[in-house]
Amino acid sequence: MVLVCVEFLVVLLDVWLYWGNMIPSPDLAKLFDSTSESGFGSWLAVTQTMLIAVTLWVMAAAIKSREVLGIRWVSWTVLALFFTYIAFDDGNQFHERIGAAFADSRASESGVGAMFPSYYWQLLFGPFFVGMGVFLGVFLWRELRTASQRLLVGLAFALFTFAVALDFVDGLSPDHRLNLAVRLAADSGLEQLSSVLFGRTAFDTIVHLSRSVEESIEMLAMTILWAAFLMHLVDSFGEVSIRFNKGYSKIPEDGEGRRSFFHPNKFFGRSRKTETVSAARNVSTI
Repeated sequence: MVLVCVEFLVVLLDVWLYWGNMIPSPDLAKLFDSTSESGFGSWLAVTQTMLIAVTLWVMAAAIKSREVLGIRWVSWTVLALFFTYIAFDDGNQFHERIGAAFADSRASESGVGAMFPSYYWQLLFGPFFVGMGVFLGVFLWRELRTASQRLLVGLAFALFTFAVALDFVDGLSPDHRLNLAVRLAADSGLEQLSSVLFGRTAFDTIVHLSRSVEESIEMLAMTILWAAFLMHLVDSFGEVSIRFNKGYSKIPEDGEGRRSFFHPNKFFGRSRKTETVSAARNVSTI
């Protein structure tokens, strides 16, 4: 709930401080631009996505320490890798840069590239994201144990779909028949309202607000998905603890006899150096 409130606050501060010209300095105002990769909203989104990736890596490590490696561990590892990539992508606009490079190439002037009406990253990365979405949906539907967790995942997918649809419309040319911003901007009432409130054209305001809403919807979807992952982690392993011990045991116990799922020797394997040190200790004890 806290994250949801923060995400709502990001949009509110964007409209009030950045788009409403409440901060005289353009550089400082840019911090509150929720559509900018250099703003607070982008930092929040990347940080949240990276924490989701960490949660998935913890899940994969927990499964590895307690079960025979199989398709379940591989699936969680794939999801952890995917969300790690998403965090990397969001942090440096990787897919947007690849799409822009494609737009500047001759390949965009012929074939499917010439016919595609919106951002080229959707054409290039769309099949990969759709494939991962199908894998994520099928795997989680079988993996998650409760109806509430499945409902959260379904809601997150619906929000992601809506955000992608907004991004697709945003990438359309102004003369495209599906460009809703142009139609809405033709309303004289909106033009006057935008001019009074923001000192900007109705078209620019509609485009900016739609992008801000799109980014906030993506963050909300990530928050919901993260909640489902955390709920499943707790349901699967109860209290998860991480311990690093000097001695070696297959699965170390804490003071109350509970076994900790993670141990460096268990997870990474014992090195020759570790075995030599252990042998030396045994000899000195004798």
